[in-house]
Amino acid sequence: MRGFFALELLLVALLLPYWLYLFDVSPPPVLREVEVYAQDAAQLAMYGYRPNGTLAVWVDGVPSRACAYRFRYCTWRYFEGGEHQICAAECLP
Repeated sequence: MRGFFALELLLVALLLPYWLYLFDVSPPPVLREVEVYAQDAAQLAMYGYRPNGTLAVWVDGVPSRACAYRFRYCTWRYFEGGEHQICAAECLP
């Protein structure tokens, strides 16, 4: 009987993160989409455009708009004679 309860404890320990994920009310950050947004924003910034909508963009640390966000992705691009850091984040509602 002793090993049986150890096995149950192991199953509970392994399944606990999944239960927490299922019953979490806040949506998880969508990391891949923000990375793609940042790459697109970097391409736009290279040509002098600034994206709008629910996306916040930072070019060399200067934000295009202030908003609350959960995850920010940054990339580097070489344009206008130097290397620039472009970051993007999806604003929370």
